[in-house]
Amino acid sequence: DAHIIEPYELDFSNGRTYAGLDFGQSNPSSVEWAFKDKDGTYIFFAEYYHKNKIPSQMAKEIKARDCNRAVEGYFCDPSATPYINEMIDKGLKKVWGADNEFEAGRMRVTEFLRAGRLKIFKGRCPNLVRELKRYSYPEPADGREQKEKPVKVDDHAVDALRYLIYN
Repeated sequence: DAHIIEPYELDFSNGRTYAGLDFGQSNPSSVEWAFKDKDGTYIFFAEYYHKNKIPSQMAKEIKARDCNRAVEGYFCDPSATPYINEMIDKGLKKVWGADNEFEAGRMRVTEFLRAGRLKIFKGRCPNLVRELKRYSYPEPADGREQKEKPVKVDDHAVDALRYLIYN
């Protein structure tokens, strides 16, 4: 909870705004918007979290959001090329496939959290907060050491955050 802060007015002229995007259909699609201040701290201030939306619907809804105006780029799963192309075709510009190196991305997010350089506006990104609190690793089986791979369940907002932070 140390990373949850009270919302305040962001000065978009004193930093840069990006978004991480994880596509889903039966699973939720998640967009997490963050402002990167001049000190390199990411402040997550808005969220889009819906399932059963096609990319053209998503593009329309995302473009209509006030927070979209200042966005310099959307970083998303690079394997979703057809979705990326459709979002661009529907007018959502600057959508890029992110570097999807999982372990390096996870370590970068951990570094930002430990350094206090990742903040989330209270009440603005409820799914991101919920997923971060539930993020876990499997119990070792039969006492054997396992690779550090998290349980791959309910992690759409966390993936969007990782795409953004690592790129």
